[in-house]
Amino acid sequence: MNARTLVVSLACLALTPAANAVSLSQNGAGQALLYPYYTVQGENNTLFSIANPWYGRLGQFKAVKVRFREHRNGRPVADFNLYLAPGMVFTGMVTRNPEGRPILVTQSPACTVPRFAPSTAMPGWTELPFSNAAYAGYDRAGSGIERAREGYFEAIEMGKVYEGFALPNGKSLWTALQYAGPNLIVDSQDCGAVAAAWATGGAFRTSGGAELLPPAGGLFGMGTIINVPQGTDYSFDPVALDGFSTLPHHTAPGDMSPNLGDADPVSLVTVGNVAHVSTWNNGRDAVSATLARAKVLNEYIDKTPQLDAATDIILTFPTKGLHVVRESDGGQFTSPPFSAEFDDLLPAGQGASGDPLADGTSRGACEPIYMNRYAPDGRQNSVAGGLNFPGPFPIDPRSACWATSVFSFGNVLDAQSRTDISQYFATPYGWIGIEFPSPPAILTSREGHRHVGLPVIGFAIEKYVNGNLNGVLSNYGGTLAHKYFTVVE
Repeated sequence: MNARTLVVSLACLALTPAANAVSLSQNGAGQALLYPYYTVQGENNTLFSIANPWYGRLGQFKAVKVRFREHRNGRPVADFNLYLAPGMVFTGMVTRNPEGRPILVTQSPACTVPRFAPSTAMPGWTELPFSNAAYAGYDRAGSGIERAREGYFEAIEMGKVYEGFALPNGKSLWTALQYAGPNLIVDSQDCGAVAAAWATGGAFRTSGGAELLPPAGGLFGMGTIINVPQGTDYSFDPVALDGFSTLPHHTAPGDMSPNLGDADPVSLVTVGNVAHVSTWNNGRDAVSATLARAKVLNEYIDKTPQLDAATDIILTFPTKGLHVVRESDGGQFTSPPFSAEFDDLLPAGQGASGDPLADGTSRGACEPIYMNRYAPDGRQNSVAGGLNFPGPFPIDPRSACWATSVFSFGNVLDAQSRTDISQYFATPYGWIGIEFPSPPAILTSREGHRHVGLPVIGFAIEKYVNGNLNGVLSNYGGTLAHKYFTVVE
């Protein structure tokens, strides 16, 4: 047994059963960060950060997989490997180039693979363009690049960098990742050597994973949606997962792993003062159980005669694309807690039943939801499920159809996935409860624990428009974190 294998083995043995389980972080930092939303619709841009704080005397060098997913089916549109020295923070902005393609731009000194190219849209920055390759032809929800203009993204720690791993140029990987700053005489960073290690026959391709130790967690970050012409800024925190994996998982850029299905197959969900430890057949279900919510709660405000206001309620289902899968033969596979297949075919009685819909007209995979509105005085108005709403094509307002679904009172973000529900609510302000009926929304563990609801994250955005007051643009806005009911039976 070599020294590195011994270190990995001892690290795994030191973990208690509770630590060796996927759980929601209690301190906002973790091994995996889930950012519920990004958008470049309208005049919005999305800024974000991923930070690697110091730990102990030396700190930890980390390898992180960053992956952006579009809003309709959760298909990947951009990904890269990010290598962070201790104390380093990567900051980036998702924007659009002059042709309308979403791009990620940055001025961060952190090493990335692939290495970002000089930006033509923003001189002095580097950029990574988004791609439609993973969804064009995969479904009938639209093949154009505009589909990638909103969605969500994830940052998953692949592992800590092993101090003793050497690159062919004689530098240790630690040394090649260390950025000393442009004003210091010694700067050992060599991002070119790090990228070369992923080339055919490169050091990472032939190492057998010896360059990484198990993930240690501690990553944190932030996101903000900014609209400069409107003078608004909506900031939010990512959802952090602890105990994601006990093993290192270093893969090349473009590899679809690690993803949320590569977690350890154990979850830890605390309801009240009761901790439920559940085992699963795969990591996908462990993450879905950790994020399962029976009900989402938040406040809303709509336009009134006295106030120009609006609210967008964002629901993102980060594991939906792992449960609702199109197979190589064109068939589909849907697993609990999701129940709907992705609807790409003409319904019976419309043309040649079973033929594909026109591209861009898919209804998505629509999960039933119930909505209840509560006025400030506590009176309840059942909105979905209790009333006989019409079901206009392509979206029934009683359904959450996309990987990211936006329910709006008015319009804040110009979301493609937006369903306006203002007409169904008599009172223009109050709070709303969104429930996922059970069944079908249940995930049952090997022990028989029933995690009720769907795996969901998100927030609400409120906007207040006062226009130009005495020469000052007086628009306001803010984000409200979702509150939840978590039920384990």
